[in-house]
Amino acid sequence: MTPCCWWGRIHAEIEDHLAASGLSRTLLHPVSYVNNLFYAASSVAAEKRWSGAAPTGRVAYIDIRDLSQAVARVLRDPALRGRTYDLSGPDAYTFPEIAELLSRILGHEVNYVPVSPDERRSALLGAGIPEWFAGFLLSLDTSAEAGELSTVTTTLKELLGHEPLTVEEFLVENAARFRN
Repeated sequence: MTPCCWWGRIHAEIEDHLAASGLSRTLLHPVSYVNNLFYAASSVAAEKRWSGAAPTGRVAYIDIRDLSQAVARVLRDPALRGRTYDLSGPDAYTFPEIAELLSRILGHEVNYVPVSPDERRSALLGAGIPEWFAGFLLSLDTSAEAGELSTVTTTLKELLGHEPLTVEEFLVENAARFRN
């Protein structure tokens, strides 16, 4: 997977440093964590909507519990070490599609409201989020919108030996976080 944004470039710099060091390494590249949807939970609960700068971009979210299981598997099996694993969830959703899932799960309409990247940054900063973290959150939106987080792989399923959790399963399990 190609480094997509400033945090992706930082990861690439670290990986380049590791490669130059000559150390043995195993790299796991999760696309993005479904748990990041919790950043929208309070807005969904209070206003039945959330906004962002990625109305058409797809994200192949991975649950951090699946990532943890994959890491444990690699650590236990020396034959799996020394590789790079591009990991994703089993499907890629747009934010409006996630809003539709939430609407069905919560039993009321939830909307995703597209805004410009500048509006998104201003809203994040206005909410008291530090500049660096606002930049990080905005980069998730702009990377999604650019199509850089949409690749679905089967690598996680192969490491786990079973299907990874879906976005829908995650939202059903965590529906209370999105309710008022």
